Amino acid sequence: MYKLDDVDGFVVPLFEKMYLSAENVLKLYQRIFHGKLLNLPGKNEKCVIRVYMTSSRSYKRKIRESTLINRLILLAQLELPMPQFIWIVEISSPSNYDKKMTDYRWIIDATANQYEIYPFLFIHDHKKMYINDRAFKRQLFRISFDTQVQPCELYENNLRRYE
Repeated sequence: MYKLDDVDGFVVPLFEKMYLSAENVLKLYQRIFHGKLLNLPGKNEKCVIRVYMTSSRSYKRKIRESTLINRLILLAQLELPMPQFIWIVEISSPSNYDKKMTDYRWIIDATANQYEIYPFLFIHDHKKMYINDRAFKRQLFRISFDTQVQPCELYENNLRRYE
């Protein structure tokens, strides 16, 4: 009998027109996390990172139900044109993860390729967000928050946590 600790990885076939693999999303995450666009506190501190794929339709439906998400972040994500499938990166402190909360949630375009400068659709830190509306001539928009963004609920629509 195998245990979860025995699993190092697995292969998942991608939907047609999805060019960004999980491996490339993890590389992209590192580039964004350690880059200059965002000011992330505690870059050397431990954090829990969840990277997963979901449909944009179910993602938008689920976040619409969220009660703790920042209103500006919510509206930006609901109005942002997205492809059928998106990659999500959630970054949480261990204590927030234990409470089923995430400090940051970024949306990566699954139809982007690994060589694009900004393959994400939406990223944020506690003070600002960047929106990359790829349908609008791929312009990068920066929007500052009036108050510091608080953690929001983990997305668990098609993901089950194990204990």
